[in-house]
Amino acid sequence: MTTDFAAQWNISDYFSHNRSRICTDLPPVGGQDGDQTSKVVAAVGTGGSDRDLSSGDGMPAFDALWMELYGRLSDLCVDQRPAVRKSAGQTLFSMIAAHGALLKKSSWQTMLWKVTCLILNCIHVQVHRVRKKRCHFIFCHNFAKS
Repeated sequence: MTTDFAAQWNISDYFSHNRSRICTDLPPVGGQDGDQTSKVVAAVGTGGSDRDLSSGDGMPAFDALWMELYGRLSDLCVDQRPAVRKSAGQTLFSMIAAHGALLKKSSWQTMLWKVTCLILNCIHVQVHRVRKKRCHFIFCHNFAKS
């Protein structure tokens, strides 16, 4: 598990240190081949996630790469395994702190709403689900004692 997070950290370092080369190698905006963001996301793959992290408003392809990385980590932030959640959260927010300045201002809104707010929403749903189960258990346990 630690190796997976280290690999994602290495990817973020690679993105950071090779920004100009990556941006040069990405398809041009509005070229014959279509939208660069959708091409980048398709090249990276969805990894089983149904979340569309490209805002559809012409997000730069380099930012779309970051969104994919952040999105995959945010999916792990709500994993069933506590150790995975902890490591994913630490890695995600460390990456944002270390490399967040590379995002365009317009991409920050997408990152906040489609990455961090979704984590909070998933946590809220899980807490509500646990509360319901706990209340049901307490009710059934007290009813059985009566």
